[in-house]
Amino acid sequence: DRPDWVSQADSLLPQVCTRLRDLLGDTLRYIPDIYIEETTESFEARIGGQFPDWGAAAAIPLRKMMILKSPDISHLEKSLGELLAHEYAHLAVADRCGLYSPPRWFDEGMAMLVSSEWSWNDNLAMSKAAVFGDFIPLAEIDDVNRFGESRAHVAYAQSYRAVEFLVRQYGKDALSLFLRTIALGQSTDSALTASVGSTEAGFQAELFDHLHTTYNITTLFMDTIWLWLFLAALVVVGFIV
Repeated sequence: DRPDWVSQADSLLPQVCTRLRDLLGDTLRYIPDIYIEETTESFEARIGGQFPDWGAAAAIPLRKMMILKSPDISHLEKSLGELLAHEYAHLAVADRCGLYSPPRWFDEGMAMLVSSEWSWNDNLAMSKAAVFGDFIPLAEIDDVNRFGESRAHVAYAQSYRAVEFLVRQYGKDALSLFLRTIALGQSTDSALTASVGSTEAGFQAELFDHLHTTYNITTLFMDTIWLWLFLAALVVVGFIV
């Protein structure tokens, strides 16, 4: 019902395909159905099942479709472009893996990497997790749909950093090899051993060491300072208005 959303989708999806080809050397091999729902009720009806309150979009590979809440009803600060890219990447990863599925941390991290959805809030979530020892074991991210909104935020941010670390440390070829191994029906441990030379536990240890180096009390302090500066600016703008 909104021609502007249709035109935005048409202009954004070619950019998503370019990003996928850069990362995977491939893109989605079919044209998915895309639904942008204007009410929460129609969104839930289209999905046909339970969905977390904090969720704004879903990809359903078996039905070759993605369903998004319109920006008018989504409470997340995500653009239509970010949501489209994120769900399209889920479909592309599922297409590459065939009958099998990668671990959730990889799937979500890949989708966030393709959509380039990283914000100051994600940085703050990682700093808090580092300082308070709240990093989530990678295998537990499989249950992210059962998490509360705050823990889910950490899970998504950590997934992004995991896939980003994999690509930076081991290259895009490792990314493709990981997916090819999963597509053969191999376990996550086997796929990681083939692509990065260690099991999931070993890769997680490397990742956590990297995260603890990147995020600490200093980054938390700086992120918090930016939060207060932002709030102060809002007060000033509100007073002027």
